[in-house]
Order: sequence, then C-alpha cells, then structure tokens
Amino acid sequence: MSGITAALAQTVNTPYTEPGAVFVSQAILLFGLLALAFVALHTKRSTLWWVGAVVHVGAGALLPYTANMAGFFVIWELVTVGAAIVLVCEPDADGLLRRYLPWQLLAAALLLSGFALQFAESGSIALPAAGVTAGRVLIGIAVAIKAALMPLHLWMVETYVRVRPGTAVILSAVATKIGVFGVYRLLPGSITLEILGGIIATVAVLYALRQNRLRPFLAFHIISQVGYMIAGVGSAAAVAQIAGLYHLGNPIAYKGLLFMVVALMVPMTGTSNIYSTRGMGRRSFVLTVAAIAGALSISGVPPFNGYISKSLLQSSLVSPVAVHLLTIAGIGTALSFTKFLWHGFLRPGPLPQAHDVQEGLIVKTGTRTITAVLSLLCLLMGLYPRSFFAELPVSTGITGQSFLSGLTWPIAGAALFFILYGPILRVLLVTLPGSNTVVSLLRSAGTRGLQLMQRQHSGDIRRYLGWAVGGTLLLWTWVVLAP
Repeated sequence: MSGITAALAQTVNTPYTEPGAVFVSQAILLFGLLALAFVALHTKRSTLWWVGAVVHVGAGALLPYTANMAGFFVIWELVTVGAAIVLVCEPDADGLLRRYLPWQLLAAALLLSGFALQFAESGSIALPAAGVTAGRVLIGIAVAIKAALMPLHLWMVETYVRVRPGTAVILSAVATKIGVFGVYRLLPGSITLEILGGIIATVAVLYALRQNRLRPFLAFHIISQVGYMIAGVGSAAAVAQIAGLYHLGNPIAYKGLLFMVVALMVPMTGTSNIYSTRGMGRRSFVLTVAAIAGALSISGVPPFNGYISKSLLQSSLVSPVAVHLLTIAGIGTALSFTKFLWHGFLRPGPLPQAHDVQEGLIVKTGTRTITAVLSLLCLLMGLYPRSFFAELPVSTGITGQSFLSGLTWPIAGAALFFILYGPILRVLLVTLPGSNTVVSLLRSAGTRGLQLMQRQHSGDIRRYLGWAVGGTLLLWTWVVLAP
C-alpha cells in the first residue's frame, strides 16, 4: 500500500505536464464526469459500483501526468482495478471477469517486465521523453492489449456488449484511450505504427459493417477509431502525433455520446437490433439530433470535430499506405453510420410498437441535456479546435474549400450504403470470421500448445540434457559472434 501511495504522491508532486498529456487527461476527466452524471440519472447502482467507476475514471485522468515507470504502472493497474470492481457489480460478473481479467493481467505482466528491462538498461525509473529503449516488444504487446488492437481485442468486444448500458458508457472512454496514450508515451514513432494503425482502422470498420446489434457495432468502431489514433501518436512526424492526440480526445466525446444514445434508445424500442430500431426520429427530437451529431463526428464530416483530427492526420502522415488505408476506413465509417441513422432514425414506414419507459421529468431532462452538451462539444471542437488544444497548427480550421472537400468521402460512404450495401454485407459475412470463430481458433491453438508442452515434458532425462546442451551451445555461439 505504501508503494501505491508513494507512486501517486510522486505523480502529484512532479507531474508530466506536456501539453498533449494535459489535453488527454482533461478529455477523460470531462467526459468521465458527464458519464457519471448520466449513469446517476439513468439507473440506480450500488455503492461498490460507484467506487469502481470513480477509480476507473480518476485513474484514467491521472495516468497521463505520470513521469516515471512506477507511477505509470500503478495507475495503469488502478484503471484495471476500477473496471474489475464495476464488472463485479454486473449481473454476469463471473463471465465478464473471465473475459476481462486474464487479458489485463497478461498486459500488466508484460508491461512490468518491459519496465524491468528498461530499468536494467538505464538505471532510472524515469520515463524517457522519446520512448523506451529496452523491452519494446513486451511493452508494445501490453499497450496493444489495453488499446484493444486487433487481434488482441476480444476482451473488449466480449465485455462491453454484455454489461448494462450505463456501464458501457463509463468503460467506453478510458481503458482503450490510456492504451493509446501508452503508445504515445512509451514507444518511439515509426512508419510501422502508422501502417498498423491504418490496417486496424480498416479491418475493424469492416467488422463493424457486418454487425446487426448496436453495442457490438459501436465496440468495433471503438477499435477502428483506435486505429486512427495509433497511426497518429505512433508516427514519427510531429504534426501527425498532435493530430493523433486530438483524435484521442475527439472519440471520447462522440463515442461516449453514441453509447449514451444507444443506452436511451434500446429501452424505448425494446430491441438492440439495428434493423428493428426504426422510428426514433419521430419519437425523440433530442436523441435524433444527438445521434446525427455523433454519426457526423465519427464520420469526419465538417464542421464536427472528427473532420479536424482526421483531415490533419491524413495530411501529415509519412506513409502513403497508411493514408490510403485510413481513407478506406473513413468511407467504411460513413457507410456504417448511414446504416445506423437510416434504420434507427430516418427510415420511413410504420412505427414498431413503442415500449413504455418510466422516466421522471428530472431523469428525462437530465439525460437528454447531457447528450445535448456532448453534441455541442463535438461541434465546438470542430469549429474552434485550437481553443481546446493549442498545440494544433495555426492553420487548423475549416475554410469554404476544406468544407466542400471534407464532404467527399462521407458522401461516397453514404452513397455506397444505398447502392451497394447488400452485396458488401454478403461478402463480409462470407469472408470475415466472426468473434466466436476467432475464440475457437485461439482455444484450439492453446490446447495444441499445451499438448505439445506435455509431450516435451515427458520426464525423459535424455531430452532435458539435449535441451541444456543445445541451449548452452546457442548461448555461447551468440556470445562469440555478437559484436
């Protein structure tokens, strides 16, 4: 306990106050407060749940300020502890923890091992400004798990879709974002990370397109947006890193907004099936406006905030491959959210049977007000980006020409929905393996690995001697030939 206290005290006394870190912290804290207020109005929760939620959000907001490995690791794990406490309070707590904790414990072990290698090389617990120089592979896998990078994303998809709606709102903003911040803070920039981010953004949006339930749909879009962030904060170009940091803050606003919209619309429609939630546009004006604001923001439509960070990011990346991949992802995102808006809010036709949702005036007014505030925030972050993050280039903003050019790919994506969505969906359903298939493959690989280990550890002394002699020869060969 004294170690945790010391790490927290050092973070408070000697914080890391680089502007990007401050912006990320403020974005997590602001949304976290709005999300907690939303849940307080939306549903009743136990005291233990509130403790976990506050720890989760508070640790996420504090982590960017850490300047040393001890503080980073402790606060990183407090994010996990907070989420675990929240999951304990969910109806299917055992199943959720089985899906969530093993991945997080693996990430913790890898991060700690990577930090140990960094300390062994540098002799200091300070976090290097240019990224770690030792243990990069271990640290890279750890932050990839926390950021839910494919194929290490199963913990997030399997967890977020099974919790109650209010819990999903809280969880959506923190864990993956501190994973992305870990990439920014711990790993040096490279073209490899740019391309990796582009691949993840594209593949995840393809998975989102094949979803027919709302929360899996949003969960895969979280991963896709994380791909954009990785391409930016993982770039070697300074402007791309700034764009990536701004994009880290933007989805906290619009993805949280979309999770709130879904949390409110599912009880009203009685279903989470995207194709069966029609008519919301004629039932709730405020939710319709919020859904449109969130959809336009994530699709990168000017003048909303997603356009600012995505356009700046794509204009400043070093790798043309990454730029093309993010363009494809952008078209897919626009197509995807055209489907969401059309089926849920804009499609004409008879309304399905309404479900009576008992909401008091305070609850109804409060939850809708929070969605309206986030909608306005998405717009203001697009209109006045440098008021929120002064490190953005002076030229950042929207002109008449950029407004028109920014509509090109979103319009292309929307047109694809009305013209070719059916054939595209059939291709995706045939070619992309589902989550259950991926889990089955991982289980099969794990079983075979255990069987191989059992065969190798048969108790035969000759086999053990062979390993010892062979390993020694390899070690001495490396010592002799190494420069």
